Amino acid sequence: MKIDCMKTATVSPVFLAKAKMLLKIVAQISLLVVIAWLGNLISRHIAWGIPGNILGIVFLFIALELRILPLSWVESGASLLIAELVLFFIPSAVAVIQFEPLLKQNGLAFFLVITISTLGVMLVVGTITETLMRYRERR
Repeated sequence: MKIDCMKTATVSPVFLAKAKMLLKIVAQISLLVVIAWLGNLISRHIAWGIPGNILGIVFLFIALELRILPLSWVESGASLLIAELVLFFIPSAVAVIQFEPLLKQNGLAFFLVITISTLGVMLVVGTITETLMRYRERR
């Protein structure tokens, strides 16, 4: 009796769609990492005092605005990173727990600085966003 080892396996369309989406997200996140890496590389070699991650964000913004880089090339990957942003803060939150005596001594001051600076950032970002939205409506 002959057994056929070369049977063709069928893959469900749902699996293929999910695999394609996963590969797309991995590629997009890889592109974002390369842009951040380039920002860090340039920051190390040019003494502007601007952190590399900020340069990377500026490069990404310019590339998107000038339509050098289509939004569709980074949108899914960036959306996933933003959706999972909380996970990136867990290590720093765990590290803060190690400084309990410092928190007991200066906790109120830390709280005030964090609260005031967060409110300041929200105010500035909100003002800039509203200004840009009004500008775009007029165009």
